[in-house]
Amino acid sequence: MAPNLLLKAGFVRGDYDSKEEVTKCRTDFILQNCYSHLVGNGNDFQPMSARNSKEERVLMIFKTVIDEFRDSYANPIQEMARKMKHISVDLLPELLRSVSAELFCEGVTWSKVIGFFVFVGELAIHYAPNDESSDVINKLYESFCRHVKENLISWVEEHGGWEGVESLAKKRDSTPKIDTTSSDLNTTKSFNQGWYKNFATGAFRVVGTLVQLASPHVQSYA
Repeated sequence: MAPNLLLKAGFVRGDYDSKEEVTKCRTDFILQNCYSHLVGNGNDFQPMSARNSKEERVLMIFKTVIDEFRDSYANPIQEMARKMKHISVDLLPELLRSVSAELFCEGVTWSKVIGFFVFVGELAIHYAPNDESSDVINKLYESFCRHVKENLISWVEEHGGWEGVESLAKKRDSTPKIDTTSSDLNTTKSFNQGWYKNFATGAFRVVGTLVQLASPHVQSYA
């Protein structure tokens, strides 16, 4: 189940969202539901309910982009997470800080934010089988949630809030319309790939950075 962080620091959850405007997508809603989507139902991490159609729409976009990223770069991300799972659970907060510092050293973009989300999700999946108490899923979420709110939320707010991720979909929608009467059976696929190519260019650099970062940690804590 999702951790009861209301009993802990209010900044991590609960009190933080109470300060957000009603018209905005809640930070906790996005983080908890993306994490739940990434770790899967088998880990019993429960999602939050949307309070309006905007949250439902934005979450759907996040899930779509997350799945596209994960499908395209499954092997390097999974291999990196597999190597990192030998690091002590107590070092997870430091691990996330190190990964984030390397990942966002040249600035934050939506593709890097998505890459960070996917990395955390894969890390949770690889840690879970070795954790008899199943506590690692909650501990990793706490570290992930706190890190986003301490280090990324300012950028998110400056770029349209969590709704800003819709810019990825808008880029796809703004692509010139294809000729639906064409006999080319791959026109729709090409149309989608045209949008995704721009996104993937930045995403590939993200994955490469994370893979390189895994090596020193493995050597230090193996």
